Amino acid sequence: MIEPADGGRLLRLLEKALANPARYMEMTFCAPFVDEVILPRLVQTAVAAKKHSCGFCVITSRDAAEALKKTLPGPAVHWRDSVVVRNRLHAKAYLLEGRNPLSTEAMITSANLTQGGTGGNIELGVEARASSRSGQLLIGIVRDFLRNTIRSNRSF
Repeated sequence: MIEPADGGRLLRLLEKALANPARYMEMTFCAPFVDEVILPRLVQTAVAAKKHSCGFCVITSRDAAEALKKTLPGPAVHWRDSVVVRNRLHAKAYLLEGRNPLSTEAMITSANLTQGGTGGNIELGVEARASSRSGQLLIGIVRDFLRNTIRSNRSF
């Protein structure tokens, strides 16, 4: 299924990931901006994902990566593969890959991981679920984009 998504839908996607990390095998968040309001939720999600053997990755700008680095618990080396810095990043795409493939969800949106992006600004995007063929196709496009973005410049 493919549906329109606003910033509130992005916040619900993040909350869904935090509430049930065992449901997912991989979580990928791609946004150039992460603010001090959303950062703690993102860190909580990262910790919960690791606890449940779920992969976790944030693709972001250098400044947001530095803020994450300071906030994630333990030595930075434990999170080396979890934070990818991409210069000139403008894309905002989010992927929750389910252990059951039909529970996989993706979102492409104008919303950053900021208070404004998740609730204050007027944002537009699309959310896809693997419950339909068109949803699966869009999820595949998002998955390929994110994997290529990670491979092309992995650093923390």
